[in-house]
Amino acid sequence: MKRELERDDSFLSQGIKAAVVETWHIGNIAYAEIRTPSVANEYKALLTKQLLKYNPLFFFLDISEATFRERANKPVPLGIEEDQFIFYQNIKN
Repeated sequence: MKRELERDDSFLSQGIKAAVVETWHIGNIAYAEIRTPSVANEYKALLTKQLLKYNPLFFFLDISEATFRERANKPVPLGIEEDQFIFYQNIKN
């Protein structure tokens, strides 16, 4: 998250107010919510501050459950895999 915030500030200092970034900060928040929920609230507060600097345009990219499961191959604690899928499904909905 720190690197993304620094990148955003760098863009703004160059007069760049629009940027295309794959997941922007929302991906980090979702990841934190799953892995370290205590960090998620801090990330949400940081995102709120960023929204005062940027007016982001979000593109929702929908993938199938099979594709999600194939791509979500990072090690997670036993039993969390299904919770992770449900979490992302809830974001989608």
